[in-house]
Amino acid sequence: QVTTQLRVEQFLIEPNAGISDDMLRWMYKQQIYSLYVEGGTFTFSQFLQNHSFQKLYQFMSPHILGEGISWTDSLHLENMQRRIPLEIHKMRRTDRDILLIAYPRP
Repeated sequence: QVTTQLRVEQFLIEPNAGISDDMLRWMYKQQIYSLYVEGGTFTFSQFLQNHSFQKLYQFMSPHILGEGISWTDSLHLENMQRRIPLEIHKMRRTDRDILLIAYPRP
């Protein structure tokens, strides 16, 4: 019988505080090597802007909602040279949604 011990940490980030390099270094020292980010446009945009991610999971739903807040609404790139290129690893259908798994390209 194999037993796996999981350690779960929960962090609350103050609104508009962002993700600091100090916080990422602290998590590394705590041996937290994998991070699941659940948040809004500001939180996601901070990780993308700082290139603080190694893999991106994005679920797409077959629904047209019209106007609203984009998941990257707070991501401000000055020009095309600042874009964040991704390498698509996998796309698969999960029930009615599509899961896109991508890695940042160098």
